[in-house]
Amino acid sequence: MRVFGGGDLDKHSRQELAAVGQETMSQILALDGARALHWLFETHDPWIKAEDCRLLLDAIPDSAFGALWDMGHTWRVGGETPQASYAAIGPRVGYAHVKDAVYNPASPLAMQDGWYYVAPGSGELPLAESIHLLRQGGYDGWLLCEHEKRWHPELPEPEELFPAFVKWINLFIN
Repeated sequence: MRVFGGGDLDKHSRQELAAVGQETMSQILALDGARALHWLFETHDPWIKAEDCRLLLDAIPDSAFGALWDMGHTWRVGGETPQASYAAIGPRVGYAHVKDAVYNPASPLAMQDGWYYVAPGSGELPLAESIHLLRQGGYDGWLLCEHEKRWHPELPEPEELFPAFVKWINLFIN
């Protein structure tokens, strides 16, 4: 079950937000059947950087709670190496989003931060390194191609992108 950390850092410290997350997850995990699911916060919004993610994971040490590693966010938005991200969340990753991007602020495709999305394996993000770290650490879960066509209509059609992703990802899993 994917959850987002959220929180307003202008009004609360990150420690206060982690405490809210801990209390919320404690209440959720106390519900009948909640432990049958794996609850994963996505490395997104104010919870991207390794030290912040570790703060949240340490606040919620329950094995039913872990992380969804969005590889695009930790590198592109967080500016972190795969090693830093993996050191903080690796053993608790329950799912991984794979997407790639190119930095070119002059491109008409560029988002406000200067990056634009491309097919996995054809951009600048260290996806191969990230996947290698996961596999080296024993991860055998899903590697999801996160294709944000809905928000980025300039992206290739799914029937073009998904076969390219399958061909590329097979380099790592076979």
